Amino acid sequence: MILNDLGLIVEYCIRLIPKINKFIELDYYVIMSNHLHAIIIINVGDAKFACRTMNMDSDDRTKMLLSKIVQQFKRACTIEIKNKNEINTFKCQRSFYDRIIRNEKESYNIRKYIQENPLRWDIEKNVPQNLDLF
Repeated sequence: MILNDLGLIVEYCIRLIPKINKFIELDYYVIMSNHLHAIIIINVGDAKFACRTMNMDSDDRTKMLLSKIVQQFKRACTIEIKNKNEINTFKCQRSFYDRIIRNEKESYNIRKYIQENPLRWDIEKNVPQNLDLF
């Protein structure tokens, strides 16, 4: 994908995630024309500290940590896009799809999916019935 100005802002914001959150690693990601895919690694040992830092009440709230990270990311993107491009109507999608990667095989398959996503998008963008095959 060749990123336009908005895509470059999204890339800037996604690269900020591990810089702002020391307990997070950004693995693979791809920015598409209307969505993105990313593997975010939450270092569990630091998750309790992260919950306190993000003003989450209970230590059991580590499950909500990803939601907070995505919320911060979307907020940063929205602010940057509105400030730099004066697009006052821009809004991020309200929700997101997440999946827990449980082993190396899943990790490999998801990384492969992310890497191949731009190619599939180009092939399938005009054939809606093919979008659910992957």
